[in-house]
Amino acid sequence: MKRRTLVAVALALIASTPGRAHDFWIEPPPSVVPAGARVGLGLRVGDEYPGERYARNPNHLEWFRIFEPESTVDVDGSPGQEPAGVIRVSRPGLYVAAYRSGDTPTDIEPQKFENYLAAKGLDDARRTRLARHELDKPARERFSRCAKALFRVGGGSPLGFDRRVGLPLEIIPETDPFGGSGDGTLAVLVLLDQKPRSGLLVLASRPGASEAVDSQRTDGDGRARLKLDRAGEWRISTVAMKASERKDADWESLWSSLTFRRP
Repeated sequence: MKRRTLVAVALALIASTPGRAHDFWIEPPPSVVPAGARVGLGLRVGDEYPGERYARNPNHLEWFRIFEPESTVDVDGSPGQEPAGVIRVSRPGLYVAAYRSGDTPTDIEPQKFENYLAAKGLDDARRTRLARHELDKPARERFSRCAKALFRVGGGSPLGFDRRVGLPLEIIPETDPFGGSGDGTLAVLVLLDQKPRSGLLVLASRPGASEAVDSQRTDGDGRARLKLDRAGEWRISTVAMKASERKDADWESLWSSLTFRRP
């Protein structure tokens, strides 16, 4: 009975949290963890880095998986659990943790929505709102989240960092995020519905920095190169938005992140 009560309270608390579109990411494990270790996969949310902890919420979760070198497994957990998932890793190699949420409705005041569009480089949406004379109207948005974290187990090869896991908006490194190129840049490919997407603003952020360290828009092939100026934890993020055809929303957005710890 006591456990049932605790679970019910946890569900009530996380379900009552107001929906707002924020950056969302998986807190990356150490860049290399020993084979046989238990690895906690914490979730983070917020406008600033390192953000706030986000407990496991089955009302918002669509799927949460680990892509191992030769298999894929679901990340289990209990409602309200923090970290949101814990797994035991065994086979050496490159691992990808991936999270996909369902969509959440939110209403945003006109100026806050305009500021949000400007910060995330969503210029098409800004132009559409201007053309529709909607700058003084609240926005009804439905947002969903895609997140990936990369880490290595044991002495396994770092190959596989460019693995695609099927997120609807996915950031894929094309150079090794743990070693990188000689000039300290990270090349990424951004796919929307499995196709390269041009014109998206991609941000590189790290804890302790008040704003993004670097930002680039994807080119015609969906690619960008970002300058990573030091070792440690990094978050690469982007947002895609489109006008909605739903009766209960004006806009639909996808938020995507990629995290890792650079040795």
